[in-house]
Amino acid sequence: MKNFSKLFSQIIIILFVIYTFLGFFILPYFIQFYIPTIIKNTIHSESYVDSVHFNPYTFKIKISNLIIQDQNQNNLLFFETLKINIDPLNLILKEISFSDIVIDNLKLSVDINKNKVANFQYILDSFNNENNTTKSQTSEEKSNFLIKIKNLNLSNIRVVFEDYSKEIPFIVHTKPISLATSDIQLKPNHINKINLEIDTKNTGKIALQSNIIVEPLSINGHLKLSQVAVNKIFHYVKPSNIDFTIDSQPLNLSLDYHYTKSTQSQNIELDTINLQLEKLIFSQNPFTIEIEKLLHTTQKVQLEIADTLHYNVTDINSKIQNIIFDNKTNNSSLSFTDFANAIDNVSHNKNKTINITQLINTPQSGTIQANVQAIQEPLNVNIKLDTKNIAITPYEPYIKEFVNMDIKSAFVSNNGNIRVSNENNQTNINLQTDIALKNVDVLNSINKQQLFKLNSLNVSNMNYTNNNLIIKNIIVDKPFVQFTINDNNTTNFSNLIPQTPKQKKVSQKKSDTQEFVYRINNISIQNGHSLFEDNSVSPKFISKDTKIAGDIKNLSSDKNKPTVITHTSIIDNYAPLLINTNMILSDPTKALKSAIKVENIDLPSLSSYSGKFIGQKIANGKLSLTLDYNIKKSQMTSSNNIKIKDIKLGEKVESKDAINAPIGLAIALLEDSDGYIDLDIPIDGDINNPNFHLGDVILDVITNTIVGIVSAPFKFLAMMIGLDGEDISNVTFDYGSSTILTTQKEKLDNIIKAFAKRPNLKLKIVTAYVQEEDTLALQELQFKEKYGQIGNDNFNAIYEHFIKEFGKESYRELKGEKKEIYQHMITKLKNNIKIASDKLILLAKQRAIAIQSYLLEKKLPSDRIVINENVKSVQKDLKTDKALILFEIEAK
Repeated sequence: MKNFSKLFSQIIIILFVIYTFLGFFILPYFIQFYIPTIIKNTIHSESYVDSVHFNPYTFKIKISNLIIQDQNQNNLLFFETLKINIDPLNLILKEISFSDIVIDNLKLSVDINKNKVANFQYILDSFNNENNTTKSQTSEEKSNFLIKIKNLNLSNIRVVFEDYSKEIPFIVHTKPISLATSDIQLKPNHINKINLEIDTKNTGKIALQSNIIVEPLSINGHLKLSQVAVNKIFHYVKPSNIDFTIDSQPLNLSLDYHYTKSTQSQNIELDTINLQLEKLIFSQNPFTIEIEKLLHTTQKVQLEIADTLHYNVTDINSKIQNIIFDNKTNNSSLSFTDFANAIDNVSHNKNKTINITQLINTPQSGTIQANVQAIQEPLNVNIKLDTKNIAITPYEPYIKEFVNMDIKSAFVSNNGNIRVSNENNQTNINLQTDIALKNVDVLNSINKQQLFKLNSLNVSNMNYTNNNLIIKNIIVDKPFVQFTINDNNTTNFSNLIPQTPKQKKVSQKKSDTQEFVYRINNISIQNGHSLFEDNSVSPKFISKDTKIAGDIKNLSSDKNKPTVITHTSIIDNYAPLLINTNMILSDPTKALKSAIKVENIDLPSLSSYSGKFIGQKIANGKLSLTLDYNIKKSQMTSSNNIKIKDIKLGEKVESKDAINAPIGLAIALLEDSDGYIDLDIPIDGDINNPNFHLGDVILDVITNTIVGIVSAPFKFLAMMIGLDGEDISNVTFDYGSSTILTTQKEKLDNIIKAFAKRPNLKLKIVTAYVQEEDTLALQELQFKEKYGQIGNDNFNAIYEHFIKEFGKESYRELKGEKKEIYQHMITKLKNNIKIASDKLILLAKQRAIAIQSYLLEKKLPSDRIVINENVKSVQKDLKTDKALILFEIEAK
């Protein structure tokens, strides 16, 4: 027994020595030798181990200076020390228990070369090849061992990431990372707590607090990202095909998270997500958007990943301070002071209502507030939109892309609702709103001339539904419109539409879009005024229209329902204007009736135009117009009544455009005894005729009327007293006589009648004689005075006179019968009587005086009768074979 005890002791000692030798010397060498081989066989990487130490009594393992290289023999992973302390007694209890795991000075280096190949890619490829050639296992036994780690300590861990595939290499170096935790157990329902902080030097910081349960798998905790270099990360992940850039201050983000996994689904819940960004600049030529500060919170995000994705997001709030929007194209800048929105109930459930609230403070002044309730299926979106006093001026550069206007002032407000829905695969849009526009002041941006101003414009009960627009009422208060004609005949409304390059017309198929239908029940204009200024005439013409009021009723696209327009105003303080129009707005050529009446226009104010078109200014007078126009099926008929009171012409004006007509005479012919000129000028025409221009037609008709009257004044006077076709422009006299024939007195009486109606006319009597016929007649008279009444039976008496005058020799030269000789003697005796020209002139004057005396006798004032002292020799009137004495007309 004693020997056995001794032998047993010796065996124990030998085993102890062998165990000690194997533990301290053989096993460390074996581990050191086989680690590179194992790594080579598993991940195909070269590796080196500086030393391995194992204490067989404490079961502590220390591995020093492990290096794993990539395929280019560069360090992929390195740690200086790995210490593991195993509790072997717990193996009996089926527990793998690590009392300590310590890793010190670990460095992981990941790089991507210019060909976009990572230094660990070959490891992944190796695993893929092995997976393709290895049969998958049909079942897997669960390990019955429980793993415990009493203390886990990682210190001086560093990660280096370098990507050289980008134009600018992306490099991230973390500062030393430390992780210390305890009581790690991979047993059901055990909470493992891990706190990790990572500082990447120039890319950002990560702070992670986690509570991990392995079975059932559950992870929750808090994540905080701070000083995240958005610029650097964006330029790294930005695809090459996008052309915008981002410049930003560091970003801060924090959230609480919870992850659970069951056999059927995975659930992720993010709570209290807070994001803060001090500055963000988004640039895409020619636009730049700068955000001064962004604050974002989301109360909860819930995700359930199973056969389908279920999600729910509640209480999303964002606030942006000072958004600046720059446009290099038109050198414009917009600055929004506040931009806030709130979104609630974003869900996978498409029948659930999403609530959105948006608030924007616009540039200069004004706010936009929108409250949205939306359902995805069936689509139903309700938007309550409220805008207050939004200044339009900041948006002027964008408006100028469509119209050349300078907006000195304009503010818009609205309060309404927008509803979008989908029924039977048709999208329906409905808008109900009131709109207010106020303090509008607009110029032409090209010539800097005033266009219009507006105190307010209020649109009430506007309703739009699927291409149908109905407006109950529009009230325009204190509008002002200025129309200016410049000296080059352009106007302040010229060049309002910017010129764009002509584009080729592209043939398009007829659209199936529903026709736009509109109706405005009433537009009311009140307290308006306007200014018309014409600088193309000299002196320039200025006219003001004040107290403008009017209504437009039933402004509609209905092709059968007329629009009714009324207008009243006062022109230049004293001339009331009234317009009443009925028309088919969509097709005015189909049907239009318009009545225009204006009274008491001061004619001297129109001297700028009278000087241009008639060559004289107007010293006095009033004008009234009554115009009626009727269009039916493109055929226009009209009556234009012109009344002028007490017109007096002023000084003459040189004008190349003046008509060549005696305007003073025309006025005298047209003006009645009460000082009125009353003209009715009908104008007809086909307005579809391209050569028909109403303004030109009116001017031509008036000009032709004036020219026609002054060119045939007696015809006009005859028509005026009901003698259509009768000529009262002359009287006839017997040759050699100044006695008014009874038949001619009626003409003179008719002239007196006409002149009684036209008090500003003068009758000018042409002093005239007929050379041959009046001479013969005077010879006849003097023959009778000298020789008395000698007939055929007084042959001897004539013979005695003839012999006395011409001698017997002349008598013997006469041939023929006695009767013929008798006539020859008388003719020669008559021809021998000399009629001096002064006798003819006297005869002409006696005729004029006879006419004058008759007219005076009939009470025609002497100042209205003029005798032309320039005596004329005229041709005889072939129709009457009498002396024709013409009259002329002059203005007083």
